[in-house]
Amino acid sequence: MTDDIILLEETDVRNDLEEYQTYTVVVTVKNTYSNPEQGSGNHKLQYIDDTETTRYLTLWANSTPEPVYDFDFEQDATYTLTEVQFTTNESGGRVFYNLNATEETEVSRGPPEDKNTTNQCAETDASGDSTATDVVTEEAVAKEQESDHTTESPSLDDHIDDALSEVPAPATTQTGHALTAFASTSRAGSLTVHEYELVAVNGYLPDDEEAALRDTYKARRKIARQHDDWPVVAVVEPLTLVALEEIDGSAIDIDDFRLKGPETRCLDYERPQDRQTLKDFLETKVKRQLEGDYRTRHGIHKILSQEPIVERENFRLHERYNLSFSVTPEGRLYLFVDFRHKIISDYRLDEVDQSRLYRGLRVNVSYRESGKGAYLDELLPERATDSLRRLGNRSVVQYHRDAKQVSQETIDEFERADRRVVQVTKQGRLNTETYPQELLVLQPHFENLKSFAPAFNEATQGKTRLSGQRCLERSTEFMEGLDPISLQGSAVAFDPTPLSESETYSIERLFETDADILQFGDGQSGDHPKRITSNSVYQPPSEFNVCIIHPDKGPHAERWTNLERMLSRIGAEADEVDRYEYSIDDTADAIYGDLIYDIPDENDYTAACVILPPDGFNLGASDPSDIYHEVKKALRQKHIDSQMAHIDTLADDNALPNIALGLIAAAGGIPFTAEDSMPGDADLFIGIDVSHRYPKDSDDRVHIAASTTSIYDDGTILGYTSANPQAGEKIPPGKLKDIVRQAVVGYKQERGEYPEHIVIHRDGFMNEDLSPVEDLLAEFSITYDIVEVRKQSPARVLDLENGKASVPDKGVAAINESDAHAILSSFGKPESQATSQYTGLPQPIQVEREAGDTDIGTLASQVYLLSQSHIGAISTTARLPITTYYADRASEAAAEEYLPPTSRLRKNIGFL
Repeated sequence: MTDDIILLEETDVRNDLEEYQTYTVVVTVKNTYSNPEQGSGNHKLQYIDDTETTRYLTLWANSTPEPVYDFDFEQDATYTLTEVQFTTNESGGRVFYNLNATEETEVSRGPPEDKNTTNQCAETDASGDSTATDVVTEEAVAKEQESDHTTESPSLDDHIDDALSEVPAPATTQTGHALTAFASTSRAGSLTVHEYELVAVNGYLPDDEEAALRDTYKARRKIARQHDDWPVVAVVEPLTLVALEEIDGSAIDIDDFRLKGPETRCLDYERPQDRQTLKDFLETKVKRQLEGDYRTRHGIHKILSQEPIVERENFRLHERYNLSFSVTPEGRLYLFVDFRHKIISDYRLDEVDQSRLYRGLRVNVSYRESGKGAYLDELLPERATDSLRRLGNRSVVQYHRDAKQVSQETIDEFERADRRVVQVTKQGRLNTETYPQELLVLQPHFENLKSFAPAFNEATQGKTRLSGQRCLERSTEFMEGLDPISLQGSAVAFDPTPLSESETYSIERLFETDADILQFGDGQSGDHPKRITSNSVYQPPSEFNVCIIHPDKGPHAERWTNLERMLSRIGAEADEVDRYEYSIDDTADAIYGDLIYDIPDENDYTAACVILPPDGFNLGASDPSDIYHEVKKALRQKHIDSQMAHIDTLADDNALPNIALGLIAAAGGIPFTAEDSMPGDADLFIGIDVSHRYPKDSDDRVHIAASTTSIYDDGTILGYTSANPQAGEKIPPGKLKDIVRQAVVGYKQERGEYPEHIVIHRDGFMNEDLSPVEDLLAEFSITYDIVEVRKQSPARVLDLENGKASVPDKGVAAINESDAHAILSSFGKPESQATSQYTGLPQPIQVEREAGDTDIGTLASQVYLLSQSHIGAISTTARLPITTYYADRASEAAAEEYLPPTSRLRKNIGFL
């Protein structure tokens, strides 16, 4: 790992961290606490920092991703958490130094690992050899770059305003697409490194491997602090350090250890550990190179521009670059660039007309440039120099003089002005704080931008909604400005041409965008789910007996007639229809009770169509969302799957096909298939998801539920399985095994035999142990692939075919066969939402094989087809495959107790 990582045991949290910045942290958990009654509820991870002070990292229930909030943290274990924010606050006269998870936080056990570089296989160039000419000297590269930059480069603003400037000439393949990834101009030369062992002294002995690894990181930090010119040092394994230059062991003092060595050797890039070492060296070197020109506190995964690209009406727009490296066994290097933006506000509250202030106005603290901010509560009668009990009978002036977080000039300013102070409620926490108006700024929320900074809002519209052209320009300009990275007298330089083909990656078109990949009824085919309106469903429900549950007021009969016409149009008329009425003047609990009484336990209904009051309707005794919740639970008791719709939505011709298909799926029908398009040998796809959430009926404990969705090899839904929702933080491995067994046995019940080969899709955030599932499949002699589908990608996919960078076509993928990894454009042209001026550049997804032998091109093609098979919104296709997406929906429904627990596969789908 590099210096980008904040090791909390080695950090003076109070003095080393910058207020309101976010970090990737490595924390050793000393204890865990749960506080469901505090604010929205939270979990606290206790740790000890470098000053031997006990501190806490807090996970708030309403602002932490569910997989992180409910992660199974163990005492004395070490974890890595990304996007953790540092803040301070005062209570009872004491200042608290807080680390809080954010909405972007991810967690992994142990120190960080790079999945893209740990399992790479060999690749060869045309000759198969690495020659002396592969090493580029610093002098030669410097001369080459000097000659390339003899003319003055256009300014940043020139680039922004010239949206039609030409793309750097890429070596495009037949797809015409490229990645915002950049290959080194040569392979890394042979590096001589110095490996040191940490030998314990004074009778000290680490408790275990994790403790030894913590000691190793701590030693690396001490070595860096005790040298004027910080050495480049990588942690390879517990009690082992690798340095790029030799370390003077006599000049350092490490608690409980002495340095033994060095053992001098050359890096062997065939070894995954040595590739990781080189990657760490590169990350450290690049971060140090960019310091000064960019804001680098967060590490290379979040590089911010020092200067804004737009600055108007007291708001600033900054560029952000997410960087990551990859190293191949032959020493070929790749730098991935994901370009984004960040808005910072300087619009102080004392500059706002007080008549425009209102309760709930979103604000930030001026000396904190990131974070969730706060809501304005009220202007208090007290002024900046008045004592406040909540500040320990100090004024806000004295408080900030004591805290020493704001310049004395600023404090003098609000002391002289002595304006009324402001009480705010922190977003996501519900605790209140008090500030002078001069230290609060308007949050750069879109509502604030429209109201208070319309010129800035207009100026940034085309920039924050990233276009392909701007993404390309910024990425290539960044690469052109990156100096060669010196490594022992040689240098690593990168070609600023977007990657379209290389020794490692090939960019392939998996399917043409207009290919007839879907099959409908009567032998019809089409390229998109929306073709259902001019075709018929592949297979209507074998029994289609519908119970309609509707309010006692409103045009519900007319609305059902609309839906009936659509069902008839696509070849799926209902066989029988019964009606149950509820009063909108009743509470949701009363509606639940009436349905439980009115609907027989023994019924023949195959689906329910539930008509809700209009969204936002507030004239009844209960909100429509409460009615939704209680009716779902009542139908669960009756084992009826349902499709819900607001009464006004049933009058929308564009929404009717989605509602009709949802009702058909709930009754067991098949809207369409991909039977003629699906490649590979899979008989069955299984998506697994685990949901962690607070159910609507419970504020004091977390419910978790695991679900699978099973998809036939033609992309049609076989059914789902679900474990009982339960209190806790982790699904027992045996529960996962049980619901997968239900899916496999359900396949045998339908087909008469077990599947020969299955593909398991799991979400990238899922941390549950799948080894019992693998043992089960081995017992049944079922071969399998396990594929991880991740929502985030290290680089963007761009279409460069017509001389300009634009939104990529869907179905294009960058394939790395040796690493079994793909970056897939699952959503793109010709989807109207992908090319709309109101949406930004689509994010690709990552597909990575974790186990199995099927080639990554086939696995990526399967993921793509399953992303095109979503039946819930036919006007557009989805980014994620229905395997993981539907499993996520099912597990959420199970956690809310909308689905009955299964002892066998359930075929009807009632959670869409």
